[in-house]
Amino acid sequence: NVLLVSGVHNHAARRVIQNVHSDRAPKGPLANAVEALMLYVRDELVVPIGGHHLGHYTPLFVTYFFFILVANLAGMIPEFGGATGNIAVTAALGGSVLVVLTMLGMFQQGPVAYFAHMVPPGTPWLMVPLMFVLEFISPVIKCFVLCVRLFANMIAGHLVISTVLALGAIGKGAMM
Repeated sequence: NVLLVSGVHNHAARRVIQNVHSDRAPKGPLANAVEALMLYVRDELVVPIGGHHLGHYTPLFVTYFFFILVANLAGMIPEFGGATGNIAVTAALGGSVLVVLTMLGMFQQGPVAYFAHMVPPGTPWLMVPLMFVLEFISPVIKCFVLCVRLFANMIAGHLVISTVLALGAIGKGAMM
């Protein structure tokens, strides 16, 4: 999956860069499709959810989007299998999102301010330790839940497909 996504993006990027250097618009169905999907991710997912200040992180979100898209589409073909049907892959995706979120938060605010902002202002002093612990583990829980949801959805799809195929095989065997 990674090789497929990398190959398609490298090919499309080379075509786009060649056209940009020659002052032409990107042309070709692959370059147009990749550009349309990138604009979709930026304009419909990143900016409405995170605001304009996240717009410059669009390449990161596009990478996650394309990897999950290609992995899920490859999961529809039995020979290729779906990478997101493996709990290790979804755990790596969730863990990488956790690391990226933490690093970006520390980079944007600074490490001290990042941890200081975990407790909302105006919180009573007796609740500060509890709030800090809850806000500290909250991103871990969110990323774990995303990991489990993606894995469970892919496994459910695999189970439905295998059940339908098994019923077809049983039905065909009963007809003979």
